[in-house]
Amino acid sequence: LDKSGDICFEEFMRLISGLKGEMAATLLASREAGLRRLIALTLDVCGLFLARELSIVHQSRRRRADLCGMEKSVVRWCAMAKRAEAIAAEPQRFERTNGAAPRVKDSMEQLEALTTDAQALAADLLDSRWRINLGRQVRLAISSTRASLRFGLRGLGIMAGDMVKSARFLSRRLRGQPFEEGELAIIHRTLLDWLCLIPYTAILVFPLTPPGNVLAFNLLSRVAPWSTPSGFTQRR
Repeated sequence: LDKSGDICFEEFMRLISGLKGEMAATLLASREAGLRRLIALTLDVCGLFLARELSIVHQSRRRRADLCGMEKSVVRWCAMAKRAEAIAAEPQRFERTNGAAPRVKDSMEQLEALTTDAQALAADLLDSRWRINLGRQVRLAISSTRASLRFGLRGLGIMAGDMVKSARFLSRRLRGQPFEEGELAIIHRTLLDWLCLIPYTAILVFPLTPPGNVLAFNLLSRVAPWSTPSGFTQRR
């Protein structure tokens, strides 16, 4: 500790480098065991992540680029798993030199390299998961927007056709011809549809969440079943 009570890193490094004999061997063995556990845990988490992603491949439409990225990650994971098995099969071996601290023979360098590679794989998987989820949300938003536009245009087209019919019926009535059966009902329905389109459009355009829009439409249909324009109903 220095005068302020904090740990001095330089003094700590001199202390570690000066360790010899069994004390240094114990620290090295503990570090090697910790690296082995870290590698096993990282590879297990990466393996579970890849298994989950592969299990939903047939349940959803994946882009070719996403599948190619997953294939490369699986190949990397398999190679690391083989390296981890080879290292695990070798016991911890130490080489003693005269007056020097014991050092781990070869396996420590392999463990450190494998730890770095496993951490890089985990980081790449997290990044790919973020990109895949972002692309999935964008495609879902585009698909929902297209479906809403088709639904709205289809309903407006039906109502526009009703308005054209009503205008033809009224024009004929102004020329002195009486309404035929059902024509007056079409005119009343068209007028009511265009009046109801105002609150219906307000709910549709108001920035609610999708569940909020569904709840608002359900509440409107229960309180006032006639308030939904007929062009936007399943019957039409």
